Amino acid sequence: MLSKDGVGVIIDASPGVAARKLTIRTPTPGFEVSIWVARNDPPSSAPPEGWTRVSSPTTKIDTREVIDLDTAANRYRRYLVWITKLPPEEQAVKISELLLYK
Repeated sequence: MLSKDGVGVIIDASPGVAARKLTIRTPTPGFEVSIWVARNDPPSSAPPEGWTRVSSPTTKIDTREVIDLDTAANRYRRYLVWITKLPPEEQAVKISELLLYK
């Protein structure tokens, strides 16, 4: 269980991309995420302030998960993988690969 609202990994897609999908590969499946974006510099606070969600509210991650993104064809530089729930009986999550597709 997380002791805060979430923890994240930011992808810098400089100079910006209108991504349609994000693939996550992990050896620790079972955690939950949502995907958020920012046009330029990452906001100084956690979502939602300053961020725009482009995925469903939560997606439970398998060992390889493809998440649909709705950027409305807008280009964003920062993509945030926001982890909101850890796998059962786990204290950490390992991500082996993050891939953005336009």
